[in-house]
Amino acid sequence: AWIKDLYELLNRIDYQRIEKIIEEGDATQASGILRTSILSWSQS
Repeated sequence: AWIKDLYELLNRIDYQRIEKIIEEGDATQASGILRTSILSWSQS
């Protein structure tokens, strides 16, 4: 059921926050948020 897990992970990612950061040109911070989300998900 890894697809379900992946779906839950994607639901948990704060897309609005990431979009806002990308608009402001801070892609490093956006990828950092993404990495943090994935790490916290994989540990749970």
